[in-house]
Amino acid sequence: MANPTKEQITLRAYEIWEKNGNPSGRDLEFYEQAEKELNAGATEDEKSETFLE
Repeated sequence: MANPTKEQITLRAYEIWEKNGNPSGRDLEFYEQAEKELNAGATEDEKSETFLE
C-alpha cells in the first residue's frame, strides 16, 4: 500500500474522533493515530478498537 494521503489521514482521524464521542482538544492525537494506522496497514478490526475509552 502506498503512503496515505493527507486527506485519507484526515478522514480516518475524523472517524476515530466520532467513535470517541467528539471530544474537543484531541485532534492532533487522533490525526497521529490515524497516520500510524494507515502507514501500518491496520485491519478494520484493529482500527475500530483504537482509542475507545
